[in-house]
Amino acid sequence: MVANRTFCLMDREHDVHTYSLARIDDFNKSADLGYKFGLVTTDSYHAAAMYRSRLKQIASNDSDFGRVDFIEVWTL
Repeated sequence: MVANRTFCLMDREHDVHTYSLARIDDFNKSADLGYKFGLVTTDSYHAAAMYRSRLKQIASNDSDFGRVDFIEVWTL
């Protein structure tokens, strides 16, 4: 059994939004995204969770996310 993990994001109005990270369907999407965009496993899993949660932005120094067409990368 996969335990659900959560993370919080704060938007510009300082409203906190909580999203679930671990879901079985994310693993299947992760494999597809990893193959399509040439991502390592951890990056593809983050992208899959973002896709499911309809998140379009990520703050990261990892330039690999720039290859994903639905993610806008904010460089730290």
